[in-house]
Amino acid sequence: MKLQKTVYIQEGHGEEPSSHYEAPLDKEELVPRPQQNSLCTPMRTCYTCVILVLAVVVPVVTFFAVFSNNPEFQPEPWTCNVKADHRVPCATEKTETACLQASCCWNGIDLACFHSIPSQYSYSVKDWKNNKWAVNELETANLSLTSRMETSPYGRPVERLLHTLVVATSADHLRLYIYSETDKPEDTERIPLNSSRFRAEVYGPEYYSLQIYRQEDSSSLLFSTSRGPVIASENYWELSLQFPKEAALFGLGGVRLSSKPKLLYSSGHRLSANPFIIVVETDGSAYGILFNSTGPLEFQLLENSNLLIVKSLSTVRWDFSVFAGPTPADVMHQYTSADGLHPVLPPSWVLGLHICRDTAKDNETLAAEDALYFIKEAMATGLPYESDCLQEGLLYQMSFTIPESMEHVIEEIQRMQRRILLSLPPHVNSSLVTIDELFVLTEDQQVLSQEYHSLNVSYPDFFNEVTGTWFRENLNNLMTGREDVVGGFVLQDNWPAVNTTEDKTENMVYVPEGTLSRGTLWWEVRHGSTPHYKLHNKYSLQNAKSVASSLQLEKHLVLTAATYTGSGTVGGSHAHTQADVACTWSNMKDALEMALGQGLAGIPLAGGGSVCGTTGSYDDELCIRWYLMSSMLPLMRVSSEMPLRDPVNLKFGYAREAVKRALALRYSLLAYFYSLFHNASSEGVPIARPMFFDFPSDNKTWTENEQFMVGPALLVRPAFYKNAVSVPVYLPNENTTWYHFGGGHKVNNGTGEVTVGVTSLDKELVLLLRGGFIVPVQKAKPTVSETLSGPYNLVVGLKCNENGTCSAFGDLTVDSNIKFTFSATERELSFQSVCVNTTSSSTLENISVYGLNMTACLNVSSSFNTGASCAVAEGNQILEITDLQLDLCSKGDGQIHWEVTDIPQSTTTIKPETSTINPETTTKPKTTEPETTEPKTTEPETTEPKTTEPETTETETTN
Repeated sequence: MKLQKTVYIQEGHGEEPSSHYEAPLDKEELVPRPQQNSLCTPMRTCYTCVILVLAVVVPVVTFFAVFSNNPEFQPEPWTCNVKADHRVPCATEKTETACLQASCCWNGIDLACFHSIPSQYSYSVKDWKNNKWAVNELETANLSLTSRMETSPYGRPVERLLHTLVVATSADHLRLYIYSETDKPEDTERIPLNSSRFRAEVYGPEYYSLQIYRQEDSSSLLFSTSRGPVIASENYWELSLQFPKEAALFGLGGVRLSSKPKLLYSSGHRLSANPFIIVVETDGSAYGILFNSTGPLEFQLLENSNLLIVKSLSTVRWDFSVFAGPTPADVMHQYTSADGLHPVLPPSWVLGLHICRDTAKDNETLAAEDALYFIKEAMATGLPYESDCLQEGLLYQMSFTIPESMEHVIEEIQRMQRRILLSLPPHVNSSLVTIDELFVLTEDQQVLSQEYHSLNVSYPDFFNEVTGTWFRENLNNLMTGREDVVGGFVLQDNWPAVNTTEDKTENMVYVPEGTLSRGTLWWEVRHGSTPHYKLHNKYSLQNAKSVASSLQLEKHLVLTAATYTGSGTVGGSHAHTQADVACTWSNMKDALEMALGQGLAGIPLAGGGSVCGTTGSYDDELCIRWYLMSSMLPLMRVSSEMPLRDPVNLKFGYAREAVKRALALRYSLLAYFYSLFHNASSEGVPIARPMFFDFPSDNKTWTENEQFMVGPALLVRPAFYKNAVSVPVYLPNENTTWYHFGGGHKVNNGTGEVTVGVTSLDKELVLLLRGGFIVPVQKAKPTVSETLSGPYNLVVGLKCNENGTCSAFGDLTVDSNIKFTFSATERELSFQSVCVNTTSSSTLENISVYGLNMTACLNVSSSFNTGASCAVAEGNQILEITDLQLDLCSKGDGQIHWEVTDIPQSTTTIKPETSTINPETTTKPKTTEPETTEPKTTEPETTEPKTTEPETTETETTN
């Protein structure tokens, strides 16, 4: 059917659609929903704004008055009266003729071609009986759909018969399939749908649509398919999901979704292909959706309506999973528990600093000198770091060999008890090809050979198990004799990269961004008989799995550039949003979004790419700010072309010292980070996460994209603007006190949902401790192992009620055999120990308690003879308990008590160190003019780095 009419709709007119189109349940009820102000008439009418009423309303009334009683009159159940922000685009040629020929609606004012509601490109339910019957058929795989149209909007034949199936694999996991006759999904274990937390409703018969609800709440619609088309044709499947209008959508490898179309197809400027989203509703409840597709996917969110348009260019079926939540943490646990997606627990040394460089590509001698210079200076200054890559291009001969000129550098690194973390591309030199079937083939089944870094290379077919064996044997030869020094591999360019500037257009009816294959393999090269584009997004994961199979993941590390669902199961992500990254403020912000987005994709070990970018020059202030931010991200790696920007090669002494202090802060928090990683490996929750994750019911956190949480206890607010001396920090809607982590000064008086201005000088990081939490810290040492083997201190941030009672909680996981939990009140700290089959000691040395109103500490006591002492720090009322020397494992459970002199309640007025700003007011960071004098270039001192965050300068009061 073609819409034989032109519809002119004044912008802003038209009904706002309901949450779903209530399609009639029975054929004889096939009537349109009432349209109070419909501007769609079955006649073409030319009108102006002046005579709008006369030209539209009168003809409509007359038409229906004359014809509505005519027994031959059968109005269509669709409407073109669709608000602009609810329109699903139809076809790509924006002309009236083409639009009407495509059976779509045309708006002559803004020249928009869009689908009607319901769309003509829909399917009808075959042999319809009633809704209850349809839901039963949906669950038993017998609900069949027939197409209403013979071709797609692009003129290609559509699948005439589809089947749809809903499978509850557990109470919290629903799997939805829409598939063709030739692609029936495999049988899987299931439970009855009514035993799950989901409920389905099917509408038909003429226009099929599906709505999924929460079982426990009949009004809680999760999503509906009724607001857009259902198209299934060769290389083009389209489906729209209507989410609750006020909800927020996060994910797809980033943070919050925007209206900008997002293509998931890995390349040098799109490194993340993670088709998973989290939906957060206004009451804070959350659920997740995973789109199971390894080929190209495009997502477009119509923001004002929350309609998500999903297009697949390779699908022969829709297959997506729904996770019930109801908290973001529950969603992540359910998502990573499905199909074995639990993130791997990395070895502890991974949490340190990793060094690399991309210099002297054609001169191995100079590259060795660069590496030795860094090693020497790092040792001289006590700079903490864990690994060195030697040179990014070290293995770019693609022959699994390390040049002999690097052997003495490797020996020096091993002598310093560090590791090498080698950069490894997926390509191999074409001269190594011996068995054609192990490699990606051309369309005529010849081994594909491409140019990469001036070499002819071929691409292992990692989907072939035999290829994995061949690749593993070559890696084992590379590591022979170096098992103790090779820490793992950084997988570079594994989307996979092709060094070509040729832009060819794929033979598809719809190609996002003009071409899919720019900078990567041509879409129709072959993995056996399967076209590459159908598997493209998973290539990097298969590459990572092949490398990981050669290693012991409990002691080695695999980092990948391109990511896909499941990348977290074998390692982490070292990538930015793109391959080549300039040192700019916007790229620094993108690095944070990438790191947070990877965490939401089930890849907690992520750092958003190399600190300070990889190419071009760098700005000292920006580079210091970037280091400060990265010190609180799960992965910290620096690598660049000239000029080098690792901590040793920064231009000025003051910059090197600032970075050294930032690293000391990071290393002091390694025990906290590693405890979070233990939790991530079992529960799937990210380490660094957007604010909404911990405060989903506070809708203002949904748009906070310049601050983040590290675990549930620490809030980090980097500065993203030049010359900033103060940054606004939003404190969520929770009645608790926030403290400066370094120093314990209060940021607020216990009330939430406010924005405060916090001083942030160019060498300082705004790091806040959330009241109610306990964080373990240690003295920073030059290596992770040295740091983690030292005694523990506890920083306690009390959350106090109006009646004076206070509480805080925390835990510390050392390894799978040693775990401690802590709880504190205003008068004591309790601990419980679980130590199994261990002879190592875990010593608690000092405790700092924030939030008490007191003048002095009278004494400290415990059930153990410790000889500890206590004091109150002047100026910030911090209780410091020292010299405990408690071996937590040998003591089992216990308590530590303190007695203090309280400040009388009536005279207690604690002025926070920052000023409260109206939360509705947009606050810009304060700036000062840059100094015109050159920074001093004195060499940094070689004393031990400080183990606590430098004190934050007090902010000025803003009324």
